[in-house]
Amino acid sequence: MRPTIWRLTSFALLVCSLMPRLALSQEPVIHAYTQLRSTADLVTDAEGRAVPVDMGTRLFRVLMEEAGMDYDITLAPWARNIQALDNRPNVLAYTFVRSTEREDKYYWVGLVQTIESYLWGLRDNQANLPDTLEAARDYRVGSIRDDAYDSLLHALDFSNIVHINNASPWLTLMERGRIDLVPYSELAMKNYLERLGEPADRVVPVVELEALSTGLYFALSKQTDQAVFERLRQAYQRIVANGSYQRIVGQPHPESGESAVTSGGFDASN
Repeated sequence: MRPTIWRLTSFALLVCSLMPRLALSQEPVIHAYTQLRSTADLVTDAEGRAVPVDMGTRLFRVLMEEAGMDYDITLAPWARNIQALDNRPNVLAYTFVRSTEREDKYYWVGLVQTIESYLWGLRDNQANLPDTLEAARDYRVGSIRDDAYDSLLHALDFSNIVHINNASPWLTLMERGRIDLVPYSELAMKNYLERLGEPADRVVPVVELEALSTGLYFALSKQTDQAVFERLRQAYQRIVANGSYQRIVGQPHPESGESAVTSGGFDASN
């Protein structure tokens, strides 16, 4: 009996001695959340799964490869994304507006891109489109529920909002007179039209949305260990330094303004 007891005791001690090492060796998995504005940003892989290929996701994948960390990506409405970001560790959301209201709520890993946002309409209908925010309130604006632009439109007292989803063919809706305007950043609109094979002048910007002409970021939940944040932040700095950022985003990383914040508190989207 004694040898058996000794073996069991020794085994228990061995397990206990290994547990701290095993715990230390377990790498955290980053759970990324985002919402796409168009199904043009999705492709189907060899297993039939929808895979995001938008610029923000491509930059995120390079960031994670540089950091040497595992990750998964969830495509969900912004309300769900923010709930995860507010309540769970190791959650990263992109692309996310950095505002004074949010500054202390999250860790800010790095800038994804700076954007200029507008309300866009069909070029063929340009003579009938508004040229001020005040006039635009009388037009039907297509918007994705709970994203940055939807929050902004409500804050600006737009009431004629037609909620669409990221699968909605909003160009067709415009042509059929269902909506008159859509909010988009200039760069995202350019990429969207290119992926659809549409002419670059198919739509025109008519009114700038100054509150969302700003920077969009990788935001990390504050419940995340500080060491994980530092690891991601340093990996981000390396992909800026080695040229990966400029290659993916298509524009140089700004030399200044990295810590600049906006005065509005809106949910972000490409």
